[in-house]
Amino acid sequence: MEQHFGNRVELIANEGWDPRITVLRCALHDGSTVDHHVIEHNISYFDMLERHCRAALVGGLSAELAPEEDAAARVGFPLAAALPPHLAVEKVDVMYERGHQDAVRAMLRYLQAKPDALPTD
Repeated sequence: MEQHFGNRVELIANEGWDPRITVLRCALHDGSTVDHHVIEHNISYFDMLERHCRAALVGGLSAELAPEEDAAARVGFPLAAALPPHLAVEKVDVMYERGHQDAVRAMLRYLQAKPDALPTD
């Protein structure tokens, strides 16, 4: 089964999407943001996640990490860096850490499997 992260450009440009009335629940938000800013935060999160994972893969990291490895630490993108500034990592439910770890692993696999995702010399 192929995983899709969604096309962030299409999400923004979709003419049928009115950010004033459309709210989507995203994987990493704290519940305090319930307007169109959820989309902006989600796009920003995945942009940062992709940059960190891409850099880690270019640096030689394999997407095949052992289950006990801290994937977020391996790519240099801990949960604390992914959370909105007003949230402390100690204050969020453990599900956010698991979700972030899963997102890092999924992005690594996605980028590694995509032939044109990484620059070649």
